[in-house]
Amino acid sequence: MIYTLLERKNNELKKLIKVKIITPYKLQEKAVNELKNIIVKKTGRNAILNAEIDEDLIGGLQLQLEEKIFDYSVKGILEKIGREYASKRGDLFENKS
Repeated sequence: MIYTLLERKNNELKKLIKVKIITPYKLQEKAVNELKNIIVKKTGRNAILNAEIDEDLIGGLQLQLEEKIFDYSVKGILEKIGREYASKRGDLFENKS
């Protein structure tokens, strides 16, 4: 835990940010560079990229910037729709007399 905190502080001082890119397939180098440039523009920090493949995502991608996760995957969108439907499902079947 202490190592993680020191590493995070060191990266802050060096203006670095760790980014995990998760996609359902291997990204082309051009796409990786475009994502890296966007991250640099948005955060003002140089990105240390780590790419992973997760075929369960179906399409799209997930970005993990240190502790924050941004889910732009088809799987994530479908799960969100499912949660919203499940939470409103009771309203659909209430007996209104």
